[in-house]
Amino acid sequence: MKFFFSNQILNTDTRELSRSDMPISLEPQVFDLVVHLMENRDRVVSKEELIDKIWKGRHVAESTLTSRINAARKAVGDSGSAQALIRTIARKGFRFVGAVQTGAQCTSAEPATPHGDDELRSVLQSGDRPGVALVDQREIYHEPTWHARDRDCSAGVSSNGTRRDRGSPQRP
Repeated sequence: MKFFFSNQILNTDTRELSRSDMPISLEPQVFDLVVHLMENRDRVVSKEELIDKIWKGRHVAESTLTSRINAARKAVGDSGSAQALIRTIARKGFRFVGAVQTGAQCTSAEPATPHGDDELRSVLQSGDRPGVALVDQREIYHEPTWHARDRDCSAGVSSNGTRRDRGSPQRP
């Protein structure tokens, strides 16, 4: 089954989540949690039910469930402060509140209203894919290249590794 929401597709058959045709990496438990919340989006899902369904009733700390909820929110482009898609219902549980269409009901490429940065959306629509650039911070801040030897000298250690006191003269 496919769930379409916020410019994303959750495919339970292939166990994939994608946003704007870009795959989103998910841990298996996080994927199962998102699927369970979507399948039961018409009601509040209790913590106990999630533990029973995702962890098969094994004892897990509440912090484990909290970390998986946070990972699920991050995966679907939500946050704990916004709660636009996965909402916490105090002392009750969680509920998926985003607009969702299933595979049989979806007729357009973008079935649910995308929410997010307009600039990112325009880049994605132009066919470009966002990427990751690794940049040396020294280039950003125009810092000269330094060596550990230079740092050690300023910390009171001579270049040959012996400690020197600030007040004592250096030996050649």
